[in-house]
Amino acid sequence: MRRIRKIEERDIPSMLKIWNEHYTLLTTSKKKHTLSSLQLWYRERAEGHHEYYGLFEEGTMKAFMIVKCEENPLWIKMLAVEKTKIGKGYGTALLDFAIKALSSSHMSLFSEVKAENTSALNFFQKKEFEIQAFDSNTAEYTLRYTHPFTKHHD
Repeated sequence: MRRIRKIEERDIPSMLKIWNEHYTLLTTSKKKHTLSSLQLWYRERAEGHHEYYGLFEEGTMKAFMIVKCEENPLWIKMLAVEKTKIGKGYGTALLDFAIKALSSSHMSLFSEVKAENTSALNFFQKKEFEIQAFDSNTAEYTLRYTHPFTKHHD
């Protein structure tokens, strides 16, 4: 059974494994995290208004999402799925979780995707996100969720 919940510090080693499978596509620096660097990042998440969510199956993390939670908008800063689980609905489940949070508060929802991460770009576009901008300094697209209930709530 799949379950989404906030990531706890005890989950960081599982998050690290997934992170390091995708590190070249998750950050501009293309650096792998170490356990201590990811633990520090996790501990400092509140300062940046970030929250970490994991999708767990049989108690094991299969995907995670980092969301920046400010008043408005809501940002999906990272979404990563264990490589063996890509294409099996894990990313969709996390995205649906974020969208459900959005629908209850009528916030705008955005995401950032590295230009070279064409599979992520295609994923978000299939899920009703449209490209809003491209930052040539970071080589990232800014995408906005365009479901009808969000169009008039800027």
